[in-house]
Parts: sequence; structure tokens; C-alpha cells
Amino acid sequence: MKNQPPIENLPPTTTNEQPSASQQPKKSLLPLLVSLLVVISLATAAYLFSQNQKLQSQLTQLSLSPTPSPSETLAKEETADWNIYTNTEYGYSFKYPLSWKTEALAAGAQGKEAPSNARGLNVVEMDSTKNYPDITIQGFDLEPSYLEEGTKVQVTINNIEMTKRDTKQETNLFTQTYTFRTPGGKYLEILFSYDSTLSTLQIINQILSTFKFLDSENTSPIKTSYTVPTNWSRSAVPQGPTLCLPPKWEWTGDGTNTLILNRDPGYKPNITIISNIPYSGGSKREAYFKFWENEYPNVRDLVSIQDTNINNNSVLTIYPVNVNEPKESPEGLAVVWYATGKLWKAGLSSWSMINDSQTAFLKDFYTMVSCSF
Repeated sequence: MKNQPPIENLPPTTTNEQPSASQQPKKSLLPLLVSLLVVISLATAAYLFSQNQKLQSQLTQLSLSPTPSPSETLAKEETADWNIYTNTEYGYSFKYPLSWKTEALAAGAQGKEAPSNARGLNVVEMDSTKNYPDITIQGFDLEPSYLEEGTKVQVTINNIEMTKRDTKQETNLFTQTYTFRTPGGKYLEILFSYDSTLSTLQIINQILSTFKFLDSENTSPIKTSYTVPTNWSRSAVPQGPTLCLPPKWEWTGDGTNTLILNRDPGYKPNITIISNIPYSGGSKREAYFKFWENEYPNVRDLVSIQDTNINNNSVLTIYPVNVNEPKESPEGLAVVWYATGKLWKAGLSSWSMINDSQTAFLKDFYTMVSCSF
């Protein structure tokens, strides 16, 4: 056997084989998912914050403009189609149900519809066999002095301050009386007579809730014509207009434009002073307020004003709001009118007279002024 060359022990050959794609290790998706969730969370937070800001803004606007309560809205809806009565004599209006009617409260006027200048009227149900409920409204030149038995409280309805009295007349019959002053310085009394049923009281409260004064700035003044009696005399105010005076009225003669009224003993006022108010046109009311505002800063709250058309000329009659304490206001009563290119005022220091005397005196005062136009 031939000798073969020796076999050398060679080192093993290392082959660097790349694993196949299916054999490569998988990368973790957790970091990617976390990042995605963070982005979504931030976007959601930003959106919610934006919506919350809008909601807060809306809530703020709502709080500044309060919505009427359901009961107020319902009450207005229930009275929306009711009849409306307007009184031009005392300057007020109110609503009443379609099944009710107004009746004039005057001698010989029973059953007749109340006119717009009625001094007194009833508001009753149509075709009712019952005497109640009903409403009586009456006007007075002075505040009624009688006091009824029962609870007396001050209430405010539609920004009108009223004195309310509750009484019980007989079994299951009650009355509520509301007394208050008009912007024209007169007084109104509303008397409700009703039984004890809840529905009746609800209707009465609804009617009362619709009561309001007419806007004296936007309504036509009361039109009145005055004829000067033949025994009156014409007399010119020193450096002023011509007035008509009753036989007993006379000037003091001291140059103060003071007129002595010479009324019957026991009656006031005794004198009036005629003076002019600085005026450059525009509202006569504002001129009167400006005239007194330095001495009476709250003069607007101390007086009420009635505009009367006398012989087609505007005359303001200015009353103290508190007739029991007229000294709290600038004057007991004043009449303001425009004549001879100036704004004139006849002021009275007091206004304490009985009804007939007050009415008669105002008639004389208006007649006196009518001669200056």
C-alpha cells in the first residue's frame, strides 16, 4: 500500500450566513402607540378647553340677560289676547278677560260701557248670576282719608307703589283695596271683591299685573277749554304776560310779581308768585328740573307732572309726590306755561284744600293763565 501524504488538520471554515427576513427579530410597537395616545390626548384636551371657554362665555351672556321665569311668561301669554281698557282722564290702562266687561260707575249709566274718561268704573263677568268677583276703580283728587279695617301693607306692582288693604266682609267674601297716586297728582283706588276660590284670585292678580300708567311723554295732553267770566279783569304781570284775574285777586304792588288770591277765610294758599324760568327751547319739564336741581338735587323724584292742553296750549301742572309733606318738594303746586317768548311759573306754597275747593281753584288758575296765550 502506497504511503499517502498525511492529512493536515485544517481549521473549520466559518460561513457568515444572513438570516432570512422571516427569521429577523420583531421590533416593539409600544413606543409608537404611546406617542399616538399622547397626541390624541393633547388634541382632545385642547378641543375640550376651547368648548369650555365658549360655554362659559354663553353662560355669562345668559346671566346678564335673565330669561323670564316660566310663570311670568305663562302669565303674559294668558293675557295676550285680553281686552284693553284705557283711561285718558287719569292716564292708565289695564287688561281684562274676554268674558268680562266694563261698566260706567255713574248715575243713570248702569250697564253702559265705561268711557275712556270715566272717573269710576266696574269690571265684571258677563252673563254672571253671581255678584262676585268684580272690580271697582275710582279716581280722587285727594288721597282717600278713610281707613278700612284689615291688614295694611305697602306693595309695588309694575313699578307702582300702592297701599294694599285686605278685609273680609262676610263668609267666603273678601276684598282687596289698592290705593296709589297717579303721575298727574291724583289718586286711584282699585277694589277687588271676590270669593275664596283660587281661580278667582288668580284672575284678579292677572288683571292687576297688567295695570300700568300711560307714558305721559308720548300721550296727548288732556284737552280743556276755558272761557273767561265777564266780571274778571285783565292785568299784565310786570315785565310779563297778561293774565285774567277774578274780582278778589290783586297784585301786591311791590314789584315782586306776587299775586294775592284773597280766598275765603281758612283756605290756602293765599298768594302765588309769578316768575320766569330760564328756557332756550326743548322740554319744559327739563327746564323746570334744571331750575330747581341745585336746591333739590332729586327734584325728579319729588314731583309728578301732568300736561294739560288749555285752549290749544300746553300747560304743565306740577304736584308734590308726598302731599302730606309738601315742604319736601320745591313747591306745594306749580303751573308752568310758555308765553311772550318766555317760560313762566306760578308757584304755590301749599296745596291743602278739600276736593271741591281744589278743583275750583285749579279751574280759576287755568283760566287766569289762558289769557296769556
